[in-house]
Amino acid sequence: YKGYYKDGHQDGYWEEYYSNGILMYKGYYKDGKQDGYWEWYHFNGNLSFKGYFKDGEYQGYWEWYYSNGNLRYKGYYKDGHQDGYWEEYY
Repeated sequence: YKGYYKDGHQDGYWEEYYSNGILMYKGYYKDGKQDGYWEWYHFNGNLSFKGYFKDGEYQGYWEWYYSNGNLRYKGYYKDGHQDGYWEEYY
């Protein structure tokens, strides 16, 4: 992984890689909690899911993808819980 610590907590931009060198995730921490925009990737390098955190909880619009790159789910979170309209694709 690559990232910064502040006062013993993860802080700022972080990224981690699979053993094959492909990016696993990238995103931001604030005071040790995920905060801001994040992306995770499948082992093959395709996007797995993306969205926003606030104080370590899911917040706002999120999307999940199958390993082939096709959209799987999309929907909204509020304070870490599903909230509002969601769609699932097969």
